[in-house]
Parts: sequence; C-alpha cells; structure tokens
Amino acid sequence: MPRRIDELTKGLYALVDDPDPRVRLQLALTLGEFEGDRKLAVLSGLAQIGAGDRWQSLAILTSIGPRPGLFWKMLADKKPIWFSTPNAEHAWFIDKLATLVAASRNENDLREAAASLAQDKSPLYAKMVLLSSLAGVEKSNPLVEKLLAPTPEGPSQSTARIAAEAELVALSSESPLPVRLAAIGLLGRGVSSSVQNLVR
Repeated sequence: MPRRIDELTKGLYALVDDPDPRVRLQLALTLGEFEGDRKLAVLSGLAQIGAGDRWQSLAILTSIGPRPGLFWKMLADKKPIWFSTPNAEHAWFIDKLATLVAASRNENDLREAAASLAQDKSPLYAKMVLLSSLAGVEKSNPLVEKLLAPTPEGPSQSTARIAAEAELVALSSESPLPVRLAAIGLLGRGVSSSVQNLVR
C-alpha cells in the first residue's frame, strides 16, 4: 500500500506540467492537503506557469500551508525577476505572498524575513513588499514588533534605507509601475520619517 501511495503522489506531482489550466487549478487545491517541502516545490512550479491566472494564484497561495517563508525563498531562486521588476500579475502574487509570510506563525520564517531586509542581494522591490507586510502586522504580533524594533541588533537602519529608497522610487516616473506602487504602499505604512512629518 505505501508503494501505491508513493506512485499516486508522484503521478499527481507530474501534473504540474499538464497543459489544461483546470487540471493545474485542481492540483493546486489538492496539494493543500499534503505536507512537506516537495509540495512547496510543486506549488512553486505551478506558480511559474499559472501566476497570471487569478484563480490558480489563489489556489496556490491557499495551499502553501505553514511555511510561506520557505516558499518565498524557493520562488525567489527560480524567478528572481518577480522579486525585482515584476509585471502587474506577478506583483499581485508576490504582494499576497508577502502578506502570508508576515502573518506566519513560524518563528524561523519571520526571523529570516526580517533578516532579509538587511541583505544587499535582496532586490528593493522584495524588501519593500516584505517590509510593508511586516509593518502591517507589527502592532498585533509581538515577535514582529521585536524584530523591527530600533535596537542595535534590529534591522532599523535597513528599514530606514529601504524607506529612503522607496521615497525616490515613488517619485520617479522612470521606475516600473508595480515597483512604484509597492513604494507608495510602503510609505503609507508610516515607515518613512519624511512622510510622518508630512501628515503631522
């Protein structure tokens, strides 16, 4: 019986390349009942094919489970352009994924998300949407509040740099629209001292 289950599971995973979007949609929903990193790898493959389909995107995001941070890293490795200069569809997907990461109850995911704000290799767009989502839950999540706190160990300097870059991007007509929108959204979270002074 275990062998039969393994064969069935492999067969389901192989449907990631099925040409029919309805099959891929159902696969994404079905994977929500599975556990393990392999599931996330398959969902990452589905996202690369069907993120432009809103229904498939929602099914993928719903099925990620308790490790959205790990999925974020997997997808960033496969599709780095989505995290730097995404089109409108990919930007929508990454924004919703960032919301899931910030809402995660996995402490390691949250720590890695906060730490990524200080990593030079992380694209500005990814930092802006992630910081915006983390700032959105800061008041309701003590761990996120601690991770973003202005302490010598915290990412406060990185947060200030990201906010300063976001100000420039938001005002630049040469920046891609999804990136500008992410910058404006971040500034609306109150992470920029300049914007805070404007609204006082």
